[in-house]
Amino acid sequence: MTATLLAFLTKLPLALLVFLLIAYAGTVSRRIAGVLLTFPILNGIAIVASPQPVVVADAIYPLVIFNCVLFALVISFPDALPPVRALSRHTRLFARVTAWSIVWFAGAYLLTDFRAAIPGAGVLLAGSAVFAILFVFVWWTKPHP
Repeated sequence: MTATLLAFLTKLPLALLVFLLIAYAGTVSRRIAGVLLTFPILNGIAIVASPQPVVVADAIYPLVIFNCVLFALVISFPDALPPVRALSRHTRLFARVTAWSIVWFAGAYLLTDFRAAIPGAGVLLAGSAVFAILFVFVWWTKPHP
């Protein structure tokens, strides 16, 4: 217990230091900070702060792919979930963010809970590439007249 706490107290300040350095880079270029402050640095903080970094790292691949699938669905079908056209603009936004957040939380929970049964990074990369290609051809390609 003491070793775990000591490791956490050592890793967390180092991770926060990296976070602050990237935030400082944002004073020079917001684009650099925007790219660096998203999921890669947050995943890094999760890995170094965890007592089981390999377990956390194994869950990152499926979570990133799941995030990409949800993002593709959100931008491709913005009115699909939930259908709230009658509400005001702010209420509609709140309802949709809440609904998509619940979907994300449920999926992320299942992925992290069953991470041992999920195939490795190579299989996930190949599967996600096939999914992306099919998704683009089916939903993003206009039919020829």
